[in-house]
Amino acid sequence: MQQIPPTPPPRTGRPWWFWMLTGCGGCLGVVILVSIVGGIFAARTIGDAMKQVGPVDAASVKKQLGPDVPLYPAAQLDTNATRVALAAVAVGRKIARGAKDLNVDIAVLQTTDDEEKIFPFYRKHFAARKWKELKQRERVDQASVQFSQGKTSVFIAVKWNTPTNQLILLKAEGDNPQFEEAVRGVQ
Repeated sequence: MQQIPPTPPPRTGRPWWFWMLTGCGGCLGVVILVSIVGGIFAARTIGDAMKQVGPVDAASVKKQLGPDVPLYPAAQLDTNATRVALAAVAVGRKIARGAKDLNVDIAVLQTTDDEEKIFPFYRKHFAARKWKELKQRERVDQASVQFSQGKTSVFIAVKWNTPTNQLILLKAEGDNPQFEEAVRGVQ
């Protein structure tokens, strides 16, 4: 006589779909929580940076850049773009926390002139003050040139837009080897 195996006891506990939904729901909850906390951190950081920027007008930008870096005479200051660029620098400083030895000032201008007129203006200006021209580069959408004197570098880029060109002046002072890498990233 053959013995019949005993039948398994009835299943108790929760079904498989309950555990799947709880596990996936828990992961989703963690993702949502991290997104909310990250969003709050980003909003506070950007808000603090915008407060640090202060007023942006031709006089304040000229003062920040100092007498060594003139604004191009045939250009208009783009206050919104300059404010955003300065805020981005402030956010980067806050995140990096180690960039206190580097001072960066930026001006964004709009002009109808191209680099054929802009670069000679700055070459003449910086040559008269014994600044060294480091390099000039061209890409599909922009041309740039960099000047240096001591621990100060000035990076000038002309981005070709229609109907005007965007002229970016970036002045950096300090001992930070990453500035060269940052400039390469912009070019």
